[in-house]
Amino acid sequence: QDDLAAFAREGLRTLVLGRRPIEDAEFSAWHAEYERAQTTMQDREAALASVAERIEQQLDIVGVTAIEDKLQVGVQETIVRIREAGIKFWVLTGDKLETARNIGFSTKVLSDDMEIMVVDSGGDDEQTLVERLNSVETRCQGALDRGDVVAMIVTGLALEEITSARDGESAVEGSKPKLDHQGTTKEFANKTGRKREAMSSSLRQFLDIAKRCSVVIACRVAPLQKSELVRLVRKGVHPTPVTLAIGDGANDVPMIQEAQVGVGISGKEGRQAVNSADFAIAQFRYLQRLVLVHGMWNYHRACKFVLYSFWKNAVLVMLMFYYTMISGYAGTSLFEDMIRASYNFVLAGPIIATGIFDREASDKASLANPALYD
Repeated sequence: QDDLAAFAREGLRTLVLGRRPIEDAEFSAWHAEYERAQTTMQDREAALASVAERIEQQLDIVGVTAIEDKLQVGVQETIVRIREAGIKFWVLTGDKLETARNIGFSTKVLSDDMEIMVVDSGGDDEQTLVERLNSVETRCQGALDRGDVVAMIVTGLALEEITSARDGESAVEGSKPKLDHQGTTKEFANKTGRKREAMSSSLRQFLDIAKRCSVVIACRVAPLQKSELVRLVRKGVHPTPVTLAIGDGANDVPMIQEAQVGVGISGKEGRQAVNSADFAIAQFRYLQRLVLVHGMWNYHRACKFVLYSFWKNAVLVMLMFYYTMISGYAGTSLFEDMIRASYNFVLAGPIIATGIFDREASDKASLANPALYD
């Protein structure tokens, strides 16, 4: 455990290897149950979790591996510019708490001048869930009053504890919800999928704290938890924000599909994320041009297109409506069929040209001044 913590503080990704000899008869019996669990039509996740739990017992630790996850070129610069554009940054990772914090500093998601708050499960702490959330909220508000930038790190077990608590109940010391084979509970999926009015007080308080933070890092979260956090933001924040999820592996697919905009990075992790995304990029640094340049251009173009289309059709319809009243509702058409058919065709030219050539600012100016996006 000490070695794992030391490796994690250095920013290394760790993996614990274990083994156990299994007799042929035991494996055959277990494999038959596993096959039945895979084909069951009811509570498949619970059945798979139960079968997996029976085989993953009494393991002998073989060793621990720790590898360095090297960053791509331009990651730090991209993150800094995106934050300067006023975009809230959430990092959802399966790494340990120490590893996530270290990577946060190396990628410039976190900085030394931030007020960093940690929300972890109870463990040996005698504080209840409500007391811990109240303490974090007090620190957050105090930092904002001083003008500091606030960041929060929350663990997967803490998220389970928050979503499992009901109104009027507080988590007791050492209580930990039982995870299924995907690393999440049904309470988490059900509660985050409801409307904000149906949220528990703990979940609502957590979301209110997260909205005040410029950066939120969720560590030790499962793939399904990632997607549920995106859903929590979409359903719980008002007015409804536009969420963008970016990932490079198969474990990021649920999160990418849940967000309004999904971006997949093609690389050594495979193409599962790319195949499930709306946009595909080769490296993370291309995200700044996708968002700050093309995102801003298309936003302004879409606004102009909506206004142009509305008033273009409003002019034609209102003229015909007014003519109907002064013609005694005779049903006579004000315009010939050819004029009405060519009206939209001719007036489509200006908005097409606007959609192609309109730019609020040049690409160089947009990248040099990320605040233009906001």
